[in-house]
Amino acid sequence: MFQNSLGRQVGRKMNLQFGGLPILVTAFLSICGFFASARLSNAEEEPGTSLALARLRSAQISNLSYQIRFSIPRSSNEPIRGSEQISFDLTGPLRPVILDFQGENPQSFSVNSGELDVAVVQGHIEIAAAALRTGHNSIQVSFVAGESGFHRRDDFLYTLFVPDNASKSFPCFDQPDLKARFELSLQIPSDWEAVSQGRLISESRDGDRKSLQFTLTQPTSTYLFAFAAGKFATAVRTVDGRRMTMFHRESDLAKVSRNIDAIFQLHENALNWMELYTGIPYPYEKFDFVILPAFPFSGMEHPGSIFYSDKSLFLEKTATQSDFLARARTISHETAHIWFGDLVTMRWFDDVWLKEVFANFMADKIVGPQFPSINHPLSFFLAHYPSAYAIDRTKGSNPIRQNLDNLGQASELYGDIIYHKAPIAMRQLEAIVGVEKFQQRLRLYLQSFKFANATWSDLIRILGGAEPDSLLANWDDAWIETPGRPTIRTTINGDRIVIASIDPEGNHRVWPQTLLIKAGSSERSVQASLLIGRDGVVSYPLPPGFRPNYVLTDARDPGYALFLLDDRTIEFLIAHLEDIRDENLRAVAWVDLWESMVERRIAPKDFVNIAIRALPLEAQELTIDHVLRNLRSAYWALLSDSERHEVYAELEEMLWRGANTQMATPSQQASYFKAYLALFSSEQAWNNIYGIWRGEAKISGLALSESDFMDIAYNLSLRRPREGRLIAEEQLRRIDDGERKREFEFVSPAAFGSESERDQLFGLLLQRDGRRNEPWVRSALYYLHHPIHGAGSEKYVAPSLQFLTEVKATGGIFFPGYWLAGSLQFHVTRNVRAIVDEYLRTDATLQPGLKLKLLQAADMLMRFTDMSMGR
Repeated sequence: MFQNSLGRQVGRKMNLQFGGLPILVTAFLSICGFFASARLSNAEEEPGTSLALARLRSAQISNLSYQIRFSIPRSSNEPIRGSEQISFDLTGPLRPVILDFQGENPQSFSVNSGELDVAVVQGHIEIAAAALRTGHNSIQVSFVAGESGFHRRDDFLYTLFVPDNASKSFPCFDQPDLKARFELSLQIPSDWEAVSQGRLISESRDGDRKSLQFTLTQPTSTYLFAFAAGKFATAVRTVDGRRMTMFHRESDLAKVSRNIDAIFQLHENALNWMELYTGIPYPYEKFDFVILPAFPFSGMEHPGSIFYSDKSLFLEKTATQSDFLARARTISHETAHIWFGDLVTMRWFDDVWLKEVFANFMADKIVGPQFPSINHPLSFFLAHYPSAYAIDRTKGSNPIRQNLDNLGQASELYGDIIYHKAPIAMRQLEAIVGVEKFQQRLRLYLQSFKFANATWSDLIRILGGAEPDSLLANWDDAWIETPGRPTIRTTINGDRIVIASIDPEGNHRVWPQTLLIKAGSSERSVQASLLIGRDGVVSYPLPPGFRPNYVLTDARDPGYALFLLDDRTIEFLIAHLEDIRDENLRAVAWVDLWESMVERRIAPKDFVNIAIRALPLEAQELTIDHVLRNLRSAYWALLSDSERHEVYAELEEMLWRGANTQMATPSQQASYFKAYLALFSSEQAWNNIYGIWRGEAKISGLALSESDFMDIAYNLSLRRPREGRLIAEEQLRRIDDGERKREFEFVSPAAFGSESERDQLFGLLLQRDGRRNEPWVRSALYYLHHPIHGAGSEKYVAPSLQFLTEVKATGGIFFPGYWLAGSLQFHVTRNVRAIVDEYLRTDATLQPGLKLKLLQAADMLMRFTDMSMGR
């Protein structure tokens, strides 16, 4: 259809003269026009928004706005209907305009009051040039909304359009640099509430329906447009003169009451800090937030209506210190996005890391003053370095900044590199530029591009690094544009310590960075702050006669690398880690030991034994929490059955003692209890936990919630499936909250179910509706693949991989990674290695970004099956 209309246009042009031009010249111009339009045709035929199409439209379109109306039925089985008016200015010369829509053909479509017969082709609607005019244009559309961007239940829904789900739900120009003003109208059931980015200005009722009208928004990218509607409770607070409204669905009013003051105060603290740091007052009309069950992210930064996961903000009684810090970081992260991401938005999703890094970077700054008793350098180290290492050491490592040819692949860019390595790099950048100058230049950046779009190159230019040979340019190449991390080797050479930075890929790259080195023994220690420059080697002298037992970096400036510890340091840590007095060094030692285990320099059973011995002497809660998480992975994934049998008694005793230590804080007790619950295997431990579940016993100082008892039921059932069915039935009767009841019904068969019931649940996960609640799916995968089930769950791995492309197409931006991690995290066997290798060898359709995700998730599997382990 498109090419036929092109042929008619070209034919008409060739029979005319323009301004007296000869026919030959006219024909030449027509042919040029044909090829320009042919490029559009290619863009139309390619699914998603290509970079070429996005650039073309950015040059064509300006002054964009949407007046959009959705009619939301009460039942989630009925379609959502919509209508909209899209207004924009168009620059010449006139060409066809491509509108994005990945739904059914519109019910009606007109351009500039003229009806047009259009069809959806590969997610696009072509608007012929003849229907358009230079200057102002208006499109009117009525349509059935696509479901991809709507997350629906029968009594509520919310939208989630990042990165390209807006065009899956309504016709639009779905690219971040075509910011638009949105004017939203909703028709919803009369007993529902609704929230959007604009302020509610009118409401009218007609029987069982009501109509809502919201104010026109500030310029906003399509992926940030959002609303929620349904049965919500609301809480309104005015904090320091700022009015905020919280929408939520939590039925446990005690939980709401326990958390609500902190939630509002954390938002106010973050807003005040960002206004002070940026010099820009909060730039939007209102500040509301919505707390949602089974929300697939921790939060999403829609301006004026931030969305959060209920589990991120409504903390349980057993919340750990890490949980409280994570909540504060989440709120600060999403609030910081108002300036970095919403006010100034990346031009294209290859710079999605730019908004995420500043949200995390600012969040770490905001949270510090709110937790004065926390060791924040250590907190930053544990929050970011291990997660970044876990990706950067793999064969699937990716640069912080990645190229993107089509918006349809944007979800593949998200991951721990941009959320955890990027903040580390940004701290280095701040140190290079200078703290005060860095803040001043960021203010200039925000002022220059507010309500518009910018690139990483724009920021580098403002920071003063535009010259190719500048320090910033060299730093940018090593840290932002290329993947991986250096290997740093420490050696004692006579009376000197030599630090050598090595490029593991052999490309002679050097990662410029500083690090604080400490060498110590039981009697003394020395330290030096070192700069690794272009040659990659630096050394410093030891005091005469001093022979250190260990050489480590300090969490206050640890450097970013795989640290190949010298043999003397490894021997000391295995035997005496707890003798290191400095908590900053101990935290680094734990991380370096884990990395040494991953590199096969120490055995997993050694790591477990060190934890059993040393953790009871560790006082730093953040370190305890971190090591306990690693301990779970090592115990279940990396120990053989016989090795687990050797250590389980001591391990259970250590964890139970930690949970019952009266001198410990409640959050520290909670950390130990959760690890005990995840790791126990003995009959005595089962009886201890069963007694708590029955209410016949309790741990003094540890208050458990409904969600905690659900976890207890899962784990009791997992160990004893025959009794588990009765436990699950009883637990289901105990649950008051309807959403948690549905979650328990969904997940529990993965724990207590027979093989056929687990097969049935897995079959459900292969259906799109079965993956609707992504957090539930993650829990189900954890129990489906748990080693307690034995090798029986290996059969789920191959179909999980075969469905990876479908999972990516229908899930949220993080879900493919979660799906892979949940499917592989416990499988470190040759059988599963063969399945993964065969899939990588034979699936020619696997997208490159998904291949990287798979290589990341399979890293431990590949490392620990590369050498003979008798497994």
